[in-house]
Amino acid sequence: MKIECDTIVFKSYPDRWQREKSGDKPNTVRWLTHEESDIVNEIDRITRIVLVNTLTNERFTRITHDRDFLGEVLGQWLWVFSWQHEEEKQ
Repeated sequence: MKIECDTIVFKSYPDRWQREKSGDKPNTVRWLTHEESDIVNEIDRITRIVLVNTLTNERFTRITHDRDFLGEVLGQWLWVFSWQHEEEKQ
């Protein structure tokens, strides 16, 4: 995970990345450390998400519409980030 202004960046495995890019899977579930979770909580509004293909480094950007904290398990914090499928106009 990386935060760039109002954008959160995650790496994604190629099979999931393709489904996320196509809109078949317009969300990602992530285990964050306590520190990462604190950072996500401190940002008033994350407006964009970038998913980076771990194999090709290809990336896409989407506008987020929701993020949910699901709970803490064994020192990891579970979050869901969701986005609109439409590509952001540059």
